[in-house]
Amino acid sequence: MAEPELKVLLKLKDEASSGLKKFGKVAGGALAGLGVAAIGMGVASMKMAADFEGSMREVNTMLNLSEGDFAALNDQVNTLSKEVGISGGELAGALYQAVSAGVPAAQAMDTLKIAAQAAVGGVTDTETAMDGLTTVMNAFKIPATDAGHIADVMFTTVKGGKTTMEELSASMFNVAPLAAAAGIQFEEVSAAIATVTKQGVPTTVATTQLRAAIQAMIKPTADMKTMLDSLGYSSGSVMIEEQGLAGSLNLLSGATEGNQELLGKMFGSVEGLGAVLALTGANAETFAGDLASVQDAAGSSMAAYDEINKGTGRTFEKLKVQLEAVMVQLGTGLLPLLTPLTDAFEKLIASLPIEEISQLLEELLPPLIDIIVDLMNVIPVDMALKFVTSVLKPTITLLQAIMTIVHPLLTLLEPIFLILTKVMEILTPVIEGLAWVIENFVGGPVGAITNWIGEGIGALFGGASGAIVTKPTLSMIGESGPEALIPLSGAPGASPLGGGGPVNVTVNVAGSVIAERDLAETVRRELLLLKNRNYSTGLA
Repeated sequence: MAEPELKVLLKLKDEASSGLKKFGKVAGGALAGLGVAAIGMGVASMKMAADFEGSMREVNTMLNLSEGDFAALNDQVNTLSKEVGISGGELAGALYQAVSAGVPAAQAMDTLKIAAQAAVGGVTDTETAMDGLTTVMNAFKIPATDAGHIADVMFTTVKGGKTTMEELSASMFNVAPLAAAAGIQFEEVSAAIATVTKQGVPTTVATTQLRAAIQAMIKPTADMKTMLDSLGYSSGSVMIEEQGLAGSLNLLSGATEGNQELLGKMFGSVEGLGAVLALTGANAETFAGDLASVQDAAGSSMAAYDEINKGTGRTFEKLKVQLEAVMVQLGTGLLPLLTPLTDAFEKLIASLPIEEISQLLEELLPPLIDIIVDLMNVIPVDMALKFVTSVLKPTITLLQAIMTIVHPLLTLLEPIFLILTKVMEILTPVIEGLAWVIENFVGGPVGAITNWIGEGIGALFGGASGAIVTKPTLSMIGESGPEALIPLSGAPGASPLGGGGPVNVTVNVAGSVIAERDLAETVRRELLLLKNRNYSTGLA
């Protein structure tokens, strides 16, 4: 083969080899990233599954299903979650509310679906919608199988009046029980709410007014009793049974020939009079129209649900919920893996001598706190801040970067770390307390060094500028620059300041020395600085 061709082949080989190496690095990094992502997804799915299961366990406290039936119910709720685009946790909360309100288990899922669709169409949450449905069911003794009709009437009320599904659900309790007791139909109550609220009356006020008007008819004042007798009715309940709410109010209002003072006396309160005026006279036609609308409300709730689902935002919301539902299913399969870890944690906790450790902590913590307080008193604030910014802050930043990488795995091992953290919290003050005991109560060199540190720490951090000492004192010399140690009293000649006789000169030396000869040499140098050449170290 010719030499040029050989060079070309060798070049291609090198390029191919380099490309394969780069590909290997990229592929390896991608696989590693996929591995971390897979771990993170597994941990997240188990957390979501655990939360969902916890909510469903609350439901099962009332249903008492077997584990097989419980698992089947979980699957049904998860499937409904994907269908209606509402999280499983929200649906579980609404299901709990339905069962606790007395919805039979056989109709619970159907009722839940209707509430979910009503929530979407009425722009509220499922628990709020379920609250309204169950209030109406229980007050008017409507079976759960007619939940769809209730949802249709409520949505038509929202559509016809100035109210919301949330306001209507929250206020219905105010009038429904009394209206049902008086024999008034749910449709009439809803139509009345629509008529009153469209005149600007808040929903809570409208239901209060309706309740006052109904109460005045079934528990009449003297003026109301007189009017009922004149109309040929033995009671307001009889009149309502025959005429209905709208007919009764129109009959009573017409009998007064528009005399509002007489109406006020008959209904006995401003609230009751307000409802009568809002539903009769010029407003009677509006009330009749709203009543016709709620009586022909079939399918309105579902139509609203379908319309809302046409929106792009709703499409994204459903996609998000569907992904969450898949994660819950994945996590449900992985949850059994946590059982061995849980058993290990229980054994570890059971093996810890908690009482002994607690007692030891009670004995060691007070002196440890004293030490911390002393250190806070002697360490300058600017030095502490400098330490935090120069040492702790970069360290924390580094740890945060590391945690970002290993977070998925750490999340999985979180229960283990919690236990280890507790153990370290217990052992750390014990170790520090033992160190304090050694430093404060063990004699010899350790005690001497500890005392020297205690006496000198103020000078070490605060800086010395010289002082007159009148008694034996341990001190740092030369830590902030050259200093002279000169006796101010003694025999004449004891120092260059005057006199001639021998004196004792004390030189404190910081640090450590290898041998006595080194110490002697250090002392000699200090004395030479004082220009006193006649000395004896007392050392060989």
